[in-house]
Amino acid sequence: MSATSASGAIWEWVLADWPGTRLNAVVERDGDRSLVTSTASTVREFIDGGRDVRQDVALVLMAPWSEGPDGLNAEALATGEAWLAWLASSEPEGLDVVEVRPNDEEPVLVQVTADGTSAKYQFQAYVTYHKERGA
Repeated sequence: MSATSASGAIWEWVLADWPGTRLNAVVERDGDRSLVTSTASTVREFIDGGRDVRQDVALVLMAPWSEGPDGLNAEALATGEAWLAWLASSEPEGLDVVEVRPNDEEPVLVQVTADGTSAKYQFQAYVTYHKERGA
C-alpha cells in the first residue's frame, strides 16, 4: 500500500516498530498480528475548506491463552499495553497529525479458540489528522 493514503502512512508507521504486522488480515495462529483500519470520518471542518479526519485503527493479536493461574494471558496484555504506549508516544510521518490516542485503557479479549489454547485480542486507537482543501 502506498503511503500516499492515510491508511498506508499509518501502516508504514506501525511496520517501522512492529515488523511482521499485516494490514487488514485475518489472524489465526499465535503470534499473528494485523493492523485493522476502518473508514475515516471527518470530525471537524474549517472555513478554508480543510478538515480534521479521524482514522480508527486496531492491532489484532493472536496469543497463547490459559485458564490457569500462570502468566500466559498477562503476556498478551503486556504486548497490547506496550503497543498502546508506543502509539501514544509517536506519530506517523506524512500526515499532519492532530492527535493519536488509544480508545480504551485496556486491551479487549475478543475470543478464545474452541480448544482453549489461543485467544484473539484487540487494542483499539485512533489517529486524527488534518487534510488541506482538495487533498
